[in-house]
Amino acid sequence: TPNELSSRETAATPEQVQDRKRLRSDPPPILVTNATMLEYMLLRPDDRSILEQSQGKLRWIVLDEAHTYLGSNAAEIGMLLRRVLLAFGVESTDVRFVATSATMGSAEAREELRGYLADLAGVPLDRVDFVTGRRVA
Repeated sequence: TPNELSSRETAATPEQVQDRKRLRSDPPPILVTNATMLEYMLLRPDDRSILEQSQGKLRWIVLDEAHTYLGSNAAEIGMLLRRVLLAFGVESTDVRFVATSATMGSAEAREELRGYLADLAGVPLDRVDFVTGRRVA
C-alpha cells in the first residue's frame, strides 16, 4: 500500500482506502488484512491513530482458511487475536468471530471443531455455531 495517492487517484475509487495516509487519518469501517499486517499495525507507531480512532468499535473478525491454523500457527493466531481485542479496547463478548474453510471437517467433527474455534477466538463454547453448506449444481 503506498503512503499517499494523488487526489485524482483517490477520487477514482472513493469507496476504497488505498493509501496509508488516508487509512491512518480516517480508518474505514471495514479493514481487510492478513495476520502479518495486523501484527505490524499493532506494533508500528505510525498506525497508532488507527487504533486510537477505533477504540471500542471492533465488531467482527473473519478468519479465512481456518483449517490452516494448526499447532504453533494456531497458538500464534490465538494470541494475536487477544492482542487485537486489547488494542481495540473490546472484549471477546463484543466481537463476532467468523471462521471459514472449504475443507474444515464433516458434521461428525462438529463438536471438536466448535471447541477448536472457541479456543482460537478465546470465547466460551456456547458462542460458537457451526454452519455447514453444500454445493448446489
